[in-house]
Amino acid sequence: MTIENRKPTQRNISASETKNKIFHTALMLFEKYGYEKVTIKDITKHANVSKGNFYTHFQSKDSVLVEQFNRIDSHYISIFKDIPSTESASNQLRILIGAMCDYCENVCGINAIQVVYANQISATKIAKILNNTERPFYSLIREIVILGQSNGEFRSDIESDKLMELIARFCRALLYDWCLYNDSFDLKTEGDNYTNFILNALYQK
Repeated sequence: MTIENRKPTQRNISASETKNKIFHTALMLFEKYGYEKVTIKDITKHANVSKGNFYTHFQSKDSVLVEQFNRIDSHYISIFKDIPSTESASNQLRILIGAMCDYCENVCGINAIQVVYANQISATKIAKILNNTERPFYSLIREIVILGQSNGEFRSDIESDKLMELIARFCRALLYDWCLYNDSFDLKTEGDNYTNFILNALYQK
């Protein structure tokens, strides 16, 4: 039996459950009391785990927020594994933004995204996640842009890295607006509408 085919052991399952408990407890406390006011002691107390358990899974409070984006990025990667290489750049961008909207709205939920955005904007000690161009999310946008420019689908008068940043900025702005308006509009619908607008600006003239 190969390593890939081995079933997770009970120990692995238990560790995963503990990590999830810490993760969701921390986000709940951040939302309720504010990131800066919540301590690791608060998190472990509410999650009913030891400090040792916390540090087994997370290096710091910052790591909890990083984990949120690791999970989102893993979602993107899993989706793009099944996309044919022949898919147009436009459709790939639609799929990526659609996946972002769906995951943030239906898996993370607006409260968790509001916590992340609030702390990314206000706190100086937290590692910058939203604009970290090393994230898989940015790599996927870059690959889509390069594909679109190489096949003549996207305009080539703007450098690929600049187009990547413009698209990423649109995605951040969309989520920020969703948080600002407190879920008063359907994120997926608005994502589709604005993706059409962005694509019109990207198309080769």
